[in-house]
Amino acid sequence: MERKKGFMTESAIRNLIDEASTLGFRMLDLRNFGEPIMDKRLASFASYAKDRGFNKIYIHTNGHLLTPKRLDDWGEGGITECNLSLSPRREFGETRPGISVEKFFKNIESLVQAKPKYLHILNVDYIRTGMSNSVEEAEFEQWLKDIGIEKRMDINLHNWAVGDDREHYLCHRLWSSITVLWNGEVSLCCLDYEGDYKLGYLGDGNRESLLDVINSQQYVEIRKNHLAGKFLEKCASCDMPANKDHM
Repeated sequence: MERKKGFMTESAIRNLIDEASTLGFRMLDLRNFGEPIMDKRLASFASYAKDRGFNKIYIHTNGHLLTPKRLDDWGEGGITECNLSLSPRREFGETRPGISVEKFFKNIESLVQAKPKYLHILNVDYIRTGMSNSVEEAEFEQWLKDIGIEKRMDINLHNWAVGDDREHYLCHRLWSSITVLWNGEVSLCCLDYEGDYKLGYLGDGNRESLLDVINSQQYVEIRKNHLAGKFLEKCASCDMPANKDHM
């Protein structure tokens, strides 16, 4: 990713939550790209969303530097799921250079042993890159059972919509979710990591309404064309529906 990094303003987040709640949204992912542990405001945002009717408020994290206090703060705030992205030890180390693997896994074990009040919101997504053998996978699964963390799902590595896949998989994301980047720009989906498709602006200042963005001519045309098999370049290159949604 080459676009500028930043944090969404508090006013933009609260406005979005207010509008989404009014329209009937009930699920909120408080993270798109980046590591949510870096944003110390998540618990307060979750609490704000919970008070406005959201009943599934979740994040995905690499778990680095996750502490019992941080987990409890999130749970008290209203986060219902903390999805930890993990892989077997060797695979984890090779795909996340610079992290001490043993130190990381011991930190997770210590977290569980501390028995935080909201330990039940923590689960694991197994990110499968194909690098682990059957023995390593079995050891990983047993480790999860031994420490008592539930595995939510296996996620096969997808191509981030930059491959040469041309099977043209239909995708639900144009209807089921809306992705807003930290600067308020609405991107195509969670895989439009550079924000190549700008479908609206929901940040501070001269913003559009969430409803107007969802029902904009551009957005509607993209959905109609998608159903008709006329895919945008990014959609045509993407294999995520096959690797995650159609498993």
